[in-house]
Amino acid sequence: MLAKQQNGSVPLNRYWGDGEHYYTLDSTPTLLNGKYKLEGVVGYIYRNQVPGTVPLYVYWGNGEHHYDLQYAPKLWYGQYKYEGITGYVYPIND
Repeated sequence: MLAKQQNGSVPLNRYWGDGEHYYTLDSTPTLLNGKYKLEGVVGYIYRNQVPGTVPLYVYWGNGEHHYDLQYAPKLWYGQYKYEGITGYVYPIND
């Protein structure tokens, strides 16, 4: 995730609701009929893949969302199910 907006990047917004944080490119004040409320921008990612970026996958399970750079139809022995791609980020090199 980028700390400052770069050419072509878009804000990644954080929402709070239902006991969890939810991250999306959406920027409406509330989501899901007011269940989630916008807290603000946490960084910048790309809506479409650009050279050097990888997908940021979102999963749902155990009453919460999980974000990962690994794709798996079911994560953690099927406890989390794949929902889609939030956007594209540069991977962290160890």
